[in-house]
Amino acid sequence: MPLKIILKNEEKIIVNGAVIQNIGGSLKALILNEAAVLREKDIITEEDAKTPASRAYFALQNLYLFPDRESTYGPLVHRFFTDFGEAAPSAVERVQKILDYVTEDGLYQALRLARKLVVYEGSIFDHAQSELSGPISDGADGGQPETDGSLGPDRGSETDQGSSEGTG
Repeated sequence: MPLKIILKNEEKIIVNGAVIQNIGGSLKALILNEAAVLREKDIITEEDAKTPASRAYFALQNLYLFPDRESTYGPLVHRFFTDFGEAAPSAVERVQKILDYVTEDGLYQALRLARKLVVYEGSIFDHAQSELSGPISDGADGGQPETDGSLGPDRGSETDQGSSEGTG
């Protein structure tokens, strides 16, 4: 099935590993045979792959674009997504669906779901950040230490091993 692509000025796409950039006006193209195509907005660079989900997406993106390197990217895809699912149990179903698509040679569909996983990961980070930036909840004692506030043993304590009394 042909794929119609419209590129804005300066927009890039990758077709079978080749980066194509529109350098003037609007570009309309029709891809008549099966090809691995990614738009610029769907591409994650190695430098941008800083989170677990984005690293998994990057490995999957490379598996999609460079199928001849399956022996390199295939194991990374499985490891990164499996690790993400273990670290974020709320995403296990999403991760499993992505891996199912990978197994069934539905790499483009896997990429679409993986893009949503990157967004989901961002919401997890946003939630964690908002939780961490809030006030620390006080315990039953009001959050106050039971000592005189110093760090270490009470200076007047008989159990203070650091005392210099009696030496000498």
